[in-house]
Amino acid sequence: MEQDSTKQKLARGAWSSQAGFIAASVGSAVGLGNVWRFPYVAGENGGGAFVLAYLISVALLGVPLMMFEFAAGRRHAGGVFGVFSAIAPRAKYAGAGIAVIAFLILSYYAVVAGWTLGHAGIMGLGIEPDFEVFSDSWASLALFGVSVALMGAIVLRGVQGGIEVASRTLLPFLTLALLAIAIYSLTLDGRERALEFLFEPRFEALREPRVWANAMGQAMFSLSVGTGVLVTYGGYMRSQTGVRDSTALIAGADTVIAMVAGIAIFPIVFTFAVAPASGPELAFDAMPLLFEQLAGGRLVGTAFYLLLFFAALTSMIAMMEGAAGSLADALRWTRTRAVWTLLPLLLLTGSLSALSYSPVHLTVFGEPVLDRMDSVFGTFGLLLSALATSIVIFWVGKPQAIADEIGPGARGFAGKAVIFVGRYLVTGAITATLLANVLDAI
Repeated sequence: MEQDSTKQKLARGAWSSQAGFIAASVGSAVGLGNVWRFPYVAGENGGGAFVLAYLISVALLGVPLMMFEFAAGRRHAGGVFGVFSAIAPRAKYAGAGIAVIAFLILSYYAVVAGWTLGHAGIMGLGIEPDFEVFSDSWASLALFGVSVALMGAIVLRGVQGGIEVASRTLLPFLTLALLAIAIYSLTLDGRERALEFLFEPRFEALREPRVWANAMGQAMFSLSVGTGVLVTYGGYMRSQTGVRDSTALIAGADTVIAMVAGIAIFPIVFTFAVAPASGPELAFDAMPLLFEQLAGGRLVGTAFYLLLFFAALTSMIAMMEGAAGSLADALRWTRTRAVWTLLPLLLLTGSLSALSYSPVHLTVFGEPVLDRMDSVFGTFGLLLSALATSIVIFWVGKPQAIADEIGPGARGFAGKAVIFVGRYLVTGAITATLLANVLDAI
């Protein structure tokens, strides 16, 4: 069994080292969820209280599920379809569903990635930003194509030569650019109000279920748990790579980058008296106008949107690899053949979302296709995927066998405690978050 798993892993590819695995995994986790979504969700949920609930959610929910996803992937050396099939034959349907949801999320996520690239160009050329004008042009469709082409070129180069090299290159730039913007933001007049808003919680807000539901949802979104990506990346792990230490480093880096993103954005928001709860349009509507008013704002704005694009690109790479890994498992194809098959499907599916912000203004039941895709798959689909992952790993399968992959102590108290947390706290919290979102939608 172990020998077969090793042969599968060598055929599929493997990370060159633990550092390469961590860089790729941090890249998969660090995306628009950290730099774009985290600040506006924190703004909509009261700042400090949300941040505290988010940190608790990452530690108690995100980290255990992340660790077991990596361990399950390494143990069975496959994508989410293959791994779930190995855990229990009937679980393959859940694996297939997760891969499809991740692919559909990727289809509109790539459109938003194109927006970030377009806004970098707008800021760099000194053109007056206007998202309505931008969305009335064919720019969304063209930039979506550019984003998919760049992502495809990287994924087709393989695990080490493509994904790992891209992550090692883009992640340092992403981190340095974000730190530079954060340092600049801390020189602005609104820094004190921003830091107070972000890090001084109103504890009464923690009594609101909505704050906890949004914090748990953001933790899942940000860490990429339940998307099949972590299972797939775990399948490329070498046996000497520590699952527990790697998980701690990846979750820690992802969380720090989210915090730095808040420090980078909120001083600008408070300096110009913009409502922190401006919602998703904060990055594409309010922020360009604010950059125009800053000294050196064009340079800062260009760096900010390039940062967003590179963050989005690393996550796109991970989602494509997750979907391709499952397709390769299901049809016994090579990963290259799976990627070539998925790329035209991605262009076709994503074009519908891109056309919803174009002169066509394509809608579904009166709502732009992209917005409808995000509400159905980015919210409910992602939570369903996370719930299915938790049930398969902690309930359907044998969690102790997966825990053995984590390392020494897995059969002791610590290992049993993590399994208990996964079975009851993680599964229960995801279920509660899903129900809260359903009730909120109703």
